[in-house]
Amino acid sequence: MPQVHVKIKRTDTKTNSSSTQTASVYVQQNPPTESAVIAKLKEQFPKGNEFVILEMKAQ
Repeated sequence: MPQVHVKIKRTDTKTNSSSTQTASVYVQQNPPTESAVIAKLKEQFPKGNEFVILEMKAQ
């Protein structure tokens, strides 16, 4: 299971505020896909967030 480090822009759809941050997720697919990473990010962060992947590095 590859670990993926991502730099994301996260937007809170309730307050319309956004931030850029880094996160790490483990995904089943090898090589990891953007959709698999987004699915894991949605598990990590509460509902009401949208994500844009700015950078993605698999370990």
